[in-house]
Amino acid sequence: MTFLSIGLRPFFLGASIWSLVSMGLWMSIYIFPTGPRPSHNSPANWHAHEMIFGYGLAVIAGFLLTAVPNWTRGKTPVGKPLLGLFLLWATARILPFAGDSISSHLIAVVDILFAFALAVAISRPILKAKQWGNLVILAQLAILTLSNALYYAGHVREGLYLGFYAIIAVVFIISRRILPMFISKGVGYAFQPRHHKWVDKSSLIVFLLFAFADTFDAPPLLVGILSSALFVMHSLKLIGWYTPGIWRKPLLWVLFVAYAITVLGFAIKPFSIALGSVMPQLATHAFAIGGIGMMTIGIMSRVSLGHTGRAVSDPPKALTLVFILMLCSAIVRVVFPLIDMSHYITWVAVSQTLWMASFAVLLAIYAYIWVSPDRK
Repeated sequence: MTFLSIGLRPFFLGASIWSLVSMGLWMSIYIFPTGPRPSHNSPANWHAHEMIFGYGLAVIAGFLLTAVPNWTRGKTPVGKPLLGLFLLWATARILPFAGDSISSHLIAVVDILFAFALAVAISRPILKAKQWGNLVILAQLAILTLSNALYYAGHVREGLYLGFYAIIAVVFIISRRILPMFISKGVGYAFQPRHHKWVDKSSLIVFLLFAFADTFDAPPLLVGILSSALFVMHSLKLIGWYTPGIWRKPLLWVLFVAYAITVLGFAIKPFSIALGSVMPQLATHAFAIGGIGMMTIGIMSRVSLGHTGRAVSDPPKALTLVFILMLCSAIVRVVFPLIDMSHYITWVAVSQTLWMASFAVLLAIYAYIWVSPDRK
């Protein structure tokens, strides 16, 4: 069956639909307090959880289940095993709305089991191929599984923050692998992105320190210093990867801009700590919309073309609209409140609408690609 032939098909489709639906549900609660509410959970915690373990982890699942066989020449689940994995994920999304009669323990077991099963499915081919360099990805999947367990065990803040930063870590790791290569091969002229090995290694270590410091309430000064250092290091990466030719290629500039928005979060974080007048949620949403929203849309768009026999060099024209809508969502959610906090609720509502519009257009373009046979 075509739909179950490769991991990206069910998980990219499911993630995109869930991103649209869950954001609509969150908007109905946050802006118009009339929507259906999840059981055993506050709406705000549910929203954060679903952006991380619902949408974010589903995109990572689709990407890794597709990419790991290419990296290792091994196998990841297809057919019925892939369907079982996908149904675990989907069931965990639906159960919170099935009523209070559904045990919170059942929801927890199903959701944690999905994360664990995904980690096992990815680890087997990596360990068999002895690709020790990919252990860092397995470590992030283990952290995601642990953080989800923490969340359901009542350590809500720690579980959400740890899971959130684990997703961002995976985004940074994957971006470092693919973005310079895509730029080098995609701009249409000779260009060699510059790398600083000390930046690559130290930025990951400093990010892990930052993630644990922010998660477990380390002194604000330490969090601010680590965040400032990360802003400098990741800015150096972006400078080394930049070439004007990216602006002619939507599949390149979307990834570059998404990375830049994520890095912007590291600049906002120290100001939110030092000034107090800058809401910490703005840094969080720079990470979320840049790293989890825009970056994943860019990756899904490119990977889906390349792995279904379609030309990456000739993407659908409407993709530019998808990317611009998500970019506008980030600007309205992160930048506008910095300028005018008095209309904060309006900025949130507009950003939510732009996010949903972006995924609606993405689904209009890619739903057929995800369910139809590969092009020869």
